[in-house]
Amino acid sequence: MDTEAVLRGGEIPGDWMDLIEAIHREKGIALILGASDTGKSTLAHLLIAQLCRMGNVVALVDGDIGQSVLGLPTTIGLALFDSAPKPLDNIQLIASYFVGSITPRGHMLEVLVGIKRIADRASQLDPGIIVIDTTGFVTGETAWELKFQKIDLLKPVHLIGLQRRREIEGLLKPHQFRPDMAIHRLKIPDKIRMKSPEQRRSNRSRKFAAYFQEVKLYEKSLDGIKVVSPFKVRYRGKGLKGVLIGLNDEANFNLGLGILENLDVHRGTISFVAPELDLTKIRLIRIGSIEVDLFGNDKTHHH
Repeated sequence: MDTEAVLRGGEIPGDWMDLIEAIHREKGIALILGASDTGKSTLAHLLIAQLCRMGNVVALVDGDIGQSVLGLPTTIGLALFDSAPKPLDNIQLIASYFVGSITPRGHMLEVLVGIKRIADRASQLDPGIIVIDTTGFVTGETAWELKFQKIDLLKPVHLIGLQRRREIEGLLKPHQFRPDMAIHRLKIPDKIRMKSPEQRRSNRSRKFAAYFQEVKLYEKSLDGIKVVSPFKVRYRGKGLKGVLIGLNDEANFNLGLGILENLDVHRGTISFVAPELDLTKIRLIRIGSIEVDLFGNDKTHHH
């Protein structure tokens, strides 16, 4: 769906327009839920554009770690808007949190902690409105538990459900009696296009490839740096070479991503390739759970 065309042509669906008015009246956190390809990112973009035009300052927390709009896949990003953005993919990030995976499956703790840390960072900026986009992971008991805990943790003023039929009713209903939370059930416009797993993979590859287009090989002493969970992930005897790593500051916010070359715990050194960055700020290196090459290919075959 071409968000720009919708904005230009004034084709915003009626229930989406009602939502914009409701958030403008009752500010706070607006959390968007929906399966893949239900228009969550499109809705987030429209909310930012329209609410900024109504005089609001809006923060966007992009929690869709598989199909990130802000920043890179495997990360949760934060940006602030006081005017309607054009595309969202070249926005300067205020903060980023490295989850290390493109799916919440097996990474629920990291996803919950990351989205809460970034939402808290957004609150410190006092934007008035915080829009939070989430992954399309909505089916099954694990997904239900993750979304339940996420809603409980973030306490949105507006809980927004995008659904074709009633596929996420089970996620919305447990919160229907909360006095300080409005639930908005939205229809999905016909113009929302379904993406194949190949398209999703291609989107991720393109983002990673662009990021790793110009890299340097760094070798760094681990003096003053803590490597977090280096042996948590099993790689069938391959070792950790090629694994995506998060290069984080002392508060565990992400400064950049790298691809691991070698971790030598005996010598106390780590080597990795990454774009140009200031190594002096790195205090934590988080080992991710996907392998990525310089062309952006995720060699762990997630969907």
